[in-house]
Amino acid sequence: MSVLLEAIHVKKYFPIYGGIIPRVVNYVRAVDDVTLSIRGGEVVALVGESGSGKSTFGNIVIGLMKPDEGRVLFEGRDIYSLKGPIKKEVRHNLQIVFQNPDSSLNPRMQVASILSEAIKEMNPELSKYEVIEEVLKLLESVGLNPDHAYKYPHELSGGEKQRVAIARVVAMKPKLIVADEPVSSLDVSVRSQILNLLMDIQAKLNAAILFISHDLGVVWSISDRVAVMYLGRIVEIADTEELFNYPSHPYTAILLNSAPLLTNMKKVRSEYLKPIGEPPSPINPPSGCRFHTRCPLAKEICRREEPSFKEVSNGHYSACHFIDKAPFT
Repeated sequence: MSVLLEAIHVKKYFPIYGGIIPRVVNYVRAVDDVTLSIRGGEVVALVGESGSGKSTFGNIVIGLMKPDEGRVLFEGRDIYSLKGPIKKEVRHNLQIVFQNPDSSLNPRMQVASILSEAIKEMNPELSKYEVIEEVLKLLESVGLNPDHAYKYPHELSGGEKQRVAIARVVAMKPKLIVADEPVSSLDVSVRSQILNLLMDIQAKLNAAILFISHDLGVVWSISDRVAVMYLGRIVEIADTEELFNYPSHPYTAILLNSAPLLTNMKKVRSEYLKPIGEPPSPINPPSGCRFHTRCPLAKEICRREEPSFKEVSNGHYSACHFIDKAPFT
């Protein structure tokens, strides 16, 4: 598979203002030098703790938030330097499913109107009646009834609203979908339905997905590759099975150990790898390895030198000074 989207040394800092006369006194380093590629048709999961910069990175690659530094290339074209029809075409191919559908669905519009906007954007030649037919087909494709077409978002359940959001994405026929915690706000009984729907849509469109999540069980079941993010940077990336079975960064191993459902997936799980201290602030990240303040394996070199990405095995990369001692299982 060829590379569909590539983020190259992307940075996004948010200014902090202070003083009687407001001025910038510091920055929140939300995304700090991240490079990641996504191939056509694959599902790449982005995992990490809250505040690690996952959602900010998702907004950047989808074109919603311009990076301070770095480039985002879609099919070899920088999405932030495009203009005119080419920009419109690329934006059609980059779609997002937000964590909270209440924030992405207009409360003053009926479902039919919400979906009609996307349909008419892609097919301006359709008549009013043809648009309605397409709306009904979309609703059916995401498991909703024709009756839902004339309901407002507040009349729908959380799962139904997320289905409408996915239907709107389907109408655009994108090549890349960013799914930003798409099921975290839903009941457990509804999550599997939405995930199955999302994967069915991905297979139908042959679209790539950047799946942002905290749920490692879900990540294990649906992703092809996993990137682990910590304090604005990616610390490890590998094929899903390789990363879950042979984590080469202590932070990855700690994440896996913290997921109860994954504990029994391997016969042996390391018990000594437990985080120490408190999470540092993205305003003043630690020098050297950013994880050294919480890492039980940290040495002086970790405090002094920032580890570079090294290849552990084919397609498996990790930023740790001690990958020779990996896997941490």
